[in-house]
Amino acid sequence: MDDQRKFTRITFAAKASLICADERWKVELIDISLHGVLIQCVCLETLMTGSAVTVLVDLAGEENSIEMHGKVTYIHADHVGVVCEHMDVDSISELRRIVELNLGDDKLLQREISALVDSSATTGV
Repeated sequence: MDDQRKFTRITFAAKASLICADERWKVELIDISLHGVLIQCVCLETLMTGSAVTVLVDLAGEENSIEMHGKVTYIHADHVGVVCEHMDVDSISELRRIVELNLGDDKLLQREISALVDSSATTGV
């Protein structure tokens, strides 16, 4: 829960896909941060906490999307929390732009980016 204090969650309703093993589901993005996502889905019978997943966020009206690789950390009712373990440079840039636009505070954004770098260095991700 400490990560929730380091990374601001941005309410960001978007269509997305969740990929786990050989299965793919359409899901709804509820919120997003530099550290992960909260999604709504009906695929809970096959997911388990700790499952490796990929979340693809469709940025409507844009060619780019966000591709986040991580693991399931939270499952409750029809909500699934995914912690980010890896993103490519293009996805990080898109996510940073979304966070920057929604935070409206460059100092807070820089603090969150520093926290992300620090957590990645600590975990070796």
